[in-house]
Amino acid sequence: MWQSRWEVFAESLQDDAMAQTAGIEPDDPLLAELKSYEIFPQQAAWIAASTADALTRKSEDSKL
Repeated sequence: MWQSRWEVFAESLQDDAMAQTAGIEPDDPLLAELKSYEIFPQQAAWIAASTADALTRKSEDSKL
């Protein structure tokens, strides 16, 4: 089932908050595959790996 625009908007806010918390800059290599709103990785594996990378970055920063 397709998500409503509000659900997609809410997810984008969560993604932005996670990126800011992890200290990911807009030019970070992690985001290189995000070309536009139409051209981006849609594989679940890429999404899971990128999320794990962002969360790992934050936990590594907190150990310093």
